Amino acid sequence: MYKSYSWVIFPAAVLLTACDKPSDKAKREYRMMVKGGASLEDQCRKKREIAAAYLAEENEEEYPMAKLEADVRCHESALQRMGE
Repeated sequence: MYKSYSWVIFPAAVLLTACDKPSDKAKREYRMMVKGGASLEDQCRKKREIAAAYLAEENEEEYPMAKLEADVRCHESALQRMGE
């Protein structure tokens, strides 16, 4: 009576993973980096990657704010380096 449906579940999981947008992946990585204590310089690089992903996705709504956040983080990083 019991039937295995793994042939349905596995392809669905693969499709969901394949549909993951680069910006979503970069944002998750950024959150992990911040929780892990990443430097401002590393955060700057990742924020730029997020903005670039939005640009590549042609996401006109998210790109401007992502670019601004990247600029702010990079300026913070530069100020920190100047103070060292």
